[in-house]
Amino acid sequence: MLRLLALIFFTVLFSFSKGQQCEKQDITLMKKDILEGVNSKIKILASQLKKQDRKLTNQIKQLNEKMADGAERCPSTTTCTKSQATIQEELIVLVTDYGNLVKAGKYDEAIKFWTEDSLLDVGSNLKMKGRDEINEGLKHIVEKGIYMKVTLEHFEGNCRYQVTTGDVDFYMRHKDGTTSLIAPARIMIYFKFNDSTNKWQYHYELNTRQTEDG
Repeated sequence: MLRLLALIFFTVLFSFSKGQQCEKQDITLMKKDILEGVNSKIKILASQLKKQDRKLTNQIKQLNEKMADGAERCPSTTTCTKSQATIQEELIVLVTDYGNLVKAGKYDEAIKFWTEDSLLDVGSNLKMKGRDEINEGLKHIVEKGIYMKVTLEHFEGNCRYQVTTGDVDFYMRHKDGTTSLIAPARIMIYFKFNDSTNKWQYHYELNTRQTEDG
């Protein structure tokens, strides 16, 4: 009888130990699958960003070619005395102020940061032309609880126009007060200087959050 009980005890103990080993193996495999999935997504995202950067580079090239024809060439240094560093500081402040107005839902003030003939291209064949369309688009985005954080990196241009590229992160505000990142992207903005107001304005913006080529 004692032998039988001992046999049953060791059989159960062996089965339990084997079950733990299998569980550990399953967890290890799950971790491996998760890591492989993350690495795969990182590779895909890196590839997409390279494509986006190429698209932005081509856009900048086209804009620079447009500027080279003399239509909006920088005037002489007697009327254009600001350094590139000063201009960049002004544009960073401009983008920050604009973003705060949009986030606060002050659309009528925010839309004045755009030129009358402006264009906002958000990919997926969605383009908003002019202040009215852009204003409606901003309202639609903010009312969904979405806001953007822009980080500018590279600037090209002069005192009449500037082309800048950088990162733009799209965040979602939840009902419980928390926020979460929903989509990282690249951005290009073309600014024009308004002589009548003595201020910079958005003229063209392209973000590559949703593009046909990834």
